[in-house]
Amino acid sequence: LQQSYEIHVSDHFVIRGSTAILQCQSPPAIRPFIKVMLWLREDGVSIGSPGTIGDKYNVLPTGELLVKNVVPSDTLIGYQCQVHHRLIGESKLSSTAGKIIIREPHTSLPPTITESRPIIRARETERVFLPCVGQGYPNPTYRWGRRDGDRVTSFHLGERILQKDGILIIQQAAIQDTGVYVCELNNSVGQDKAETKLLVSAPLSAKIDPESQTVDVGKMATLSCRVMGHPVHSVVWLKNGSPLVANGPIKLVSRDILQINPIRREDSAMYQCFVSNDQEVVQGSAELFVAEDAPTFTYVFSEQAVHPGTSVSLKCSASGNPLPQVTWLVDGFAIPEAYHIRVGDYVSDERTVNSYVNVSSVTVEDGGTYQCVAQNGVQVINHSRRLNVFGPPFIRPMKNLTALDGQIIIVHCPVSGYPITKVYWERGRFKLIDWRESE
Repeated sequence: LQQSYEIHVSDHFVIRGSTAILQCQSPPAIRPFIKVMLWLREDGVSIGSPGTIGDKYNVLPTGELLVKNVVPSDTLIGYQCQVHHRLIGESKLSSTAGKIIIREPHTSLPPTITESRPIIRARETERVFLPCVGQGYPNPTYRWGRRDGDRVTSFHLGERILQKDGILIIQQAAIQDTGVYVCELNNSVGQDKAETKLLVSAPLSAKIDPESQTVDVGKMATLSCRVMGHPVHSVVWLKNGSPLVANGPIKLVSRDILQINPIRREDSAMYQCFVSNDQEVVQGSAELFVAEDAPTFTYVFSEQAVHPGTSVSLKCSASGNPLPQVTWLVDGFAIPEAYHIRVGDYVSDERTVNSYVNVSSVTVEDGGTYQCVAQNGVQVINHSRRLNVFGPPFIRPMKNLTALDGQIIIVHCPVSGYPITKVYWERGRFKLIDWRESE
């Protein structure tokens, strides 16, 4: 709700020849929304807006009016300020005009700083005002320096860094201007000092490089958070919106660089780096995709019929990403360990594995349905063919099966020998009917 309010300018007491400082005063409740737009003399003469620098009048960016080298004629007229209320869009002239009242000291007075700023924040490239206002008698002189550890060093005044009485002006502020500045007032009977900490910041920005990448399982991925701006207080990494915990293959090489080695399937995600200081928070994001290819067979063995005593080699080659793992079965059972059977594999390129079963001096018992199974976490594939060994029938020992009531089960007869003319099944002592023959 809009409420009535008044703007006031109070009188200011000052020693002749010193600098008077007049303030535009507003109620505390609306102070954050009030901006000083202009100072005027009571006779209507415009003095200037914030940032005005002149021989007689200075207006600080924060709205204070400085009247330099005060003489009796400066006390004859009052000073008013005009403000703008940014919430309601109203401009208003102060209801009172502040006056300067000169004090005439009868004895010497050491300098006293009456106006300074403990801390000033500025953006890069802005013009910065560091005010320092004081009084004393005789009138003191102003000197600015910059703290360097325990020492205060002077700096070169020129076009970029100016001093107007007690005001230090830095044009086009740069990050390297950040530091502690010391204002010193001196006269013949003493001195006074005040420090101002200047913090120059640049707008933050963050970008993760690369913004998108696809990496094979087992390889390494690097994400770099490219940060611009100053100051940077923290860089926080997130994975899919949750804080990232650096452990195992995930390492923070530095605050800005994330490294994952080796890449796993679960590392596929959206990664973010949040960069912050006490003024703003920005973020960069990137997508990391883990390359995955289902396994495929590039070579498979075929059905064979061999005589006992010969050597047989069965081979399956599978490619995929991650590299597939190949296992072997015969008639649904693991390949038995035997002196004449060897199972092995080797990798021919980074995505193909070659697996084999070598059987030397094959026997009838080695016959059956051989199956190679390739899997890599993406998919499982298999290939099976029979190895027929000439000889009398042989049935590999069968394991017990457990099934649920009503469940359909399929039982294969692990038979070897070749050729087989007939296979029939018995349950207990009774032969099961082969309905295919009865038809």
